[in-house]
Parts: sequence; structure tokens; C-alpha cells
Amino acid sequence: MMTSAYVVTAALTALSLVVFLGGGHPYGALGVALMVAFDLLVLLPDSALGGTKARAPHLTMAAAATLVIAIALLPPATPWFTVLFFVLSPTAMMSFPRQTGYAWVGVFSALTVIIFWIAGRGELGMLLMAPRYIAGYFFFAAFATQTARAHAAQAESQRLLGEL
Repeated sequence: MMTSAYVVTAALTALSLVVFLGGGHPYGALGVALMVAFDLLVLLPDSALGGTKARAPHLTMAAAATLVIAIALLPPATPWFTVLFFVLSPTAMMSFPRQTGYAWVGVFSALTVIIFWIAGRGELGMLLMAPRYIAGYFFFAAFATQTARAHAAQAESQRLLGEL
């Protein structure tokens, strides 16, 4: 699961370099700095962050979501950066109990609707793109849940085999 997170964030970081630094973006350096901050917060192991992810998982998730909002709404708004919620959705499912994880995915969904509404200046056309992203969040959340269940079942099978 982490491999896909690395691939997605690497691709979006490279894309952010093009978007923020390639075209004379007025907030280019800030955009790249926010993207790097997201990468470090989400991808670094907990030990590198002094145990913050384990001690304050909701705070860590909220900080990551705030970075996504800031990146996506940095003028001119680029709402496709909400793809970063694809990385946060399975992370939420692996970090919290199932109901709490899905609550976070719901928060990401609501934020996506708001971001697309602001980026489209209230136009329906832009807002209609949000459900595609939201479906992806729930897909990745469900996939993470099933992966965790499969790992638990495999561990149980190994335990039972050891008892034989």
C-alpha cells in the first residue's frame, strides 16, 4: 500500500514543480514548499517525526488535509491536487478503527466538494468532477480495509499452523 503512496506523491510532486515553477506561478515557491511538507508528513516513518503520528494521529491527518487544501486553493486554484486525498484515504483506514477511518474519508469528500466549488466559482461543471474523486477515496479506503483483513487472516492462519 505504501508503494502506491510513494508513486502518487512522487508524480504529484513532479507535477507541482512544473505547475508552480514552470509557468511563472505567483506563489510557485510556496506551492512547492507545501507539497514537500505534505510529502514529508505523510511518507516519513513515524520515528522520523518523533512519534507524532502515533501520539496524535488525528492532528497528523488534519495537518495533511490542511496542506492539501492549501495546495489545491493556492491561486489560481488547481483542484486536481485533491488527488492527494487518494493517499490519505487508505492511510486513515490503516491508522484508525473502521468507522473513524470512514469518517475521515467523509471529511476528505466534503473538502473536495468545497475545493471544486471554490475553484469553479460556483459553476456546476467543475463541481460535477468531485464525485469521481470521492468515489476513488472510498475505493481506496475499502481496498485498505480488505488488505488489512487479509493480513489479519494470514497472521491467524500462521498462528494456527504453528499450534499444529
